[in-house]
Amino acid sequence: MAKVIAVEDIQDGMIIAEPIVNRYGQVLLASGVVLSQQHATFLKTWNIRTIKVTAGAEDEETSEISEEMQKQILESIAQRTSWTPRIPIEEDLFKVAVFHLAKKLSNPVKK
Repeated sequence: MAKVIAVEDIQDGMIIAEPIVNRYGQVLLASGVVLSQQHATFLKTWNIRTIKVTAGAEDEETSEISEEMQKQILESIAQRTSWTPRIPIEEDLFKVAVFHLAKKLSNPVKK
């Protein structure tokens, strides 16, 4: 379950429940990003006042991803792209990719 909070109330470790978009419809931060105070500053710059964060269930899901699976997924992403994250927001994008791929691998679609 998600809850709406003011950007000023962001605490390190909170997780975005749904994408944050600017007034032009551009995605600023994807759902699943783990927040930090740097994100709060970034969102204030874009005049974002409130966001939706998860109420804790997502934290349990991300902790269930084994270190071995995370390593395999990171290697897979690295092979597909010739890019290495250099700043915290890029690292968050990698973490989101790992989470979504792990979820996809653990819940394959049945035909």
